[in-house]
Amino acid sequence: MMKSEEGFAPFDLSKTRKFDRKKDQESLRQSFYKLAAQYFEVSCFTIKNLN
Repeated sequence: MMKSEEGFAPFDLSKTRKFDRKKDQESLRQSFYKLAAQYFEVSCFTIKNLN
């Protein structure tokens, strides 16, 4: 049984990478754009082939 003051996390939060707004902003923009383009492509394909 865990002590109540330890808390619970499914992974070690101290080892997660910290977000650096200035450094990561451009790569996040590119990732978001690519992901949005993929969702758009799938939705167009789905609507086109719905019937």
